[in-house]
Amino acid sequence: MFKIILLLIPISWAAVQVDLSQQKSDVEFFATGKPSLLKINGTGGKLIGNLELDKNRVKGRLKVKLDEFTTGIDLRDRHMKEKYLETAKYSEAWIEIEKIDLPEDFLNVKKIYSAVPFQGKLSLHGVEKPITGTAEVDTTKDSPSVSTEFKVLVSDFKIDIPTYLGIKVADEVTIKTRMNLNLAKQ
Repeated sequence: MFKIILLLIPISWAAVQVDLSQQKSDVEFFATGKPSLLKINGTGGKLIGNLELDKNRVKGRLKVKLDEFTTGIDLRDRHMKEKYLETAKYSEAWIEIEKIDLPEDFLNVKKIYSAVPFQGKLSLHGVEKPITGTAEVDTTKDSPSVSTEFKVLVSDFKIDIPTYLGIKVADEVTIKTRMNLNLAKQ
């Protein structure tokens, strides 16, 4: 009897834990150079961890393995991982989403919530810093999705600013995450 009652409760009345190891996700970063004609797009990062979707909130602690990133140029990838990110010593980054506030029962409404402010922390290169950015939560499909975007200063994480052949990468880097949440698999 108790199990039947739980199955009849709408999804928004109880917190839902989503294991991202079973979900499609990605992390990418965008950096520009000085001069700005240099554009670097790092792709290949996958999120591991759990998200909690509650009545009006999304939060979670997620990690990404830094060795997964590629930029399309082998030498640049090697320098990024060995010299700047020091992935042998700091193999992972952690993103903690502390708060994305949404309307009550957002999971029960088919809608795209865009430019929703979020707060969290980023732990990178042995340094943890608060982050703020925007999130988009899309509940229009059978599987909701959550995307975030935020900017960080590389120097805040005690990472040397990459320079190669007189071209220097800008200190500010944009990081984007995307998570498709197939709640039926939970």
